[in-house]
Amino acid sequence: MAGFNISPTSYDMLSWILRHERREYISGPELAAALRANRHQPMPDEVFDYLCKFLDGKVRKPAGRRPKAGLVDIYKRLVARLDYEKELEDIRARNRARKAKTPDWKPADAAHAEAAEIIRKRHFKHMSSRSFLNMLSLQKNS
Repeated sequence: MAGFNISPTSYDMLSWILRHERREYISGPELAAALRANRHQPMPDEVFDYLCKFLDGKVRKPAGRRPKAGLVDIYKRLVARLDYEKELEDIRARNRARKAKTPDWKPADAAHAEAAEIIRKRHFKHMSSRSFLNMLSLQKNS
């Protein structure tokens, strides 16, 4: 992702959230932080449209419990996803190289399960590998 700023207050991150996440509400303080951090940059259409709806009072808070960390949580999941994809690519390359040397060799675990376990230990110690893979699946499908 060349040129994509993954800072929690970047316009790139807000645009990505508004397009890809199942989260449709960004709070006033989160918007204000992004506006302050990007004062001299042109605002993307998604962020501008959301800001207009927010100021017109057409954006409502979702019912139920508030998300714990907001943009920081989404930022952490995005970084974990990018890290997972890199790790998965490395494991698959390592498995292909080993298979080329020893044709009857079989890996102990599936590459995606091995990568999930590595990233889970690195970023989400509180959840299982299966939960981590489910979280990635929900992100990809939204």
